[in-house]
Amino acid sequence: MASPIITGRILDYAGNPIEQCQVGEFLTDKEGYFRIPEKRYHEFTFIGFEAPPVFVNLIVRKEGYESDTIVMYNPFGGAAQKGTVWEAYDIYLKRIGEKIPIKKAIEDIEWEIVYVKEGNELMGFPNVEKENIPPTRKVNNKRELFKYKKEESYSGQRKFYPATSMLFSKNELCFYEYLDEEMTKDTTYYGKYQFVSDSILQIEMNHPKIKGRYRVGEFEKYFFRLKAINK
Repeated sequence: MASPIITGRILDYAGNPIEQCQVGEFLTDKEGYFRIPEKRYHEFTFIGFEAPPVFVNLIVRKEGYESDTIVMYNPFGGAAQKGTVWEAYDIYLKRIGEKIPIKKAIEDIEWEIVYVKEGNELMGFPNVEKENIPPTRKVNNKRELFKYKKEESYSGQRKFYPATSMLFSKNELCFYEYLDEEMTKDTTYYGKYQFVSDSILQIEMNHPKIKGRYRVGEFEKYFFRLKAINK
């Protein structure tokens, strides 16, 4: 297998399908879906040789939108059977110059949270066990940044990184967190949040570190960063 069947959908930040969006050499249909056919080849090899790797790199672009790239890799993918499908899930493209309210970007998504410097900075990435994350270059870069911050924040706990889950929904906030390395003690914090402005978020919660006003830093469909104000 040189490349599997690749399927997915392209949407704008409002959740509307983007028709005639280029994905590699193909275009999306009126519902935003695309299907890239597989490529296969014949090759003679010796018994015991490893299957060759498969690397996929597909430009996603549409005039008037910020482009992205689908990046997928399997070190032994060449041995996959005919008809293998790799799912790229929902890929969101932002219009060039478009200003998206963070409220629309973070609400009703289950986030994994890293808080650093005694809660002075919050960073969120969708809970990978709950969300289907598209394998694009932009999303992969944010995932690596989140992973790095997670390891940095809990560097004293080499065998364990606390499991967290935060949900913003209708001004109600729920934050779930394990408290020990054995993952036997956990607690759930409840609170409220309010967007004071497009760039300021007020959090009131009974968590010992996460509370107060936060300034919105960078954010995208699958990532956000908040920094505390005068904490």
